[in-house]
Amino acid sequence: MRERIAAAKVEHVLKNQPVQPEALVVGFDTTAVMYDAASAEKPMGIPRSNEKFTTPEAAREGILEQFTNVAHGCCELHEKLTAFSEQLDQYNWSEADIQMAIQAHVAGIRRGHIFIHTGVAAAFPDEHTEAPSIHRWTEKIKLFS
Repeated sequence: MRERIAAAKVEHVLKNQPVQPEALVVGFDTTAVMYDAASAEKPMGIPRSNEKFTTPEAAREGILEQFTNVAHGCCELHEKLTAFSEQLDQYNWSEADIQMAIQAHVAGIRRGHIFIHTGVAAAFPDEHTEAPSIHRWTEKIKLFS
């Protein structure tokens, strides 16, 4: 879905704007996936929304809420990692094994992270006029402190 929207943006530019033949036209359609706080029943958290904001006020409120949630998640993550590291101290593992176990543990925790889904499309103007060819793909990105 997102890559189709990105491709439509590229198509619009190629049809309606003067573009140099050697230019690369790139379009994006991006949303952040927001997760509610984890609970005992849902330790990974629940995706609350991945819809785009419809007004600047909603965007400000949503973005502030998301970063507040991420900040709380980072603090929670630090506490969980400290406790997890203390548990690992009882084993006679190498530092590399401990770091690998910590990274695996972090991968399963959603709070403190921002998940971004991006549709991307790209085309060269001369390539596009000869044969309608807009290259499309979707990326899922995880940002964390």
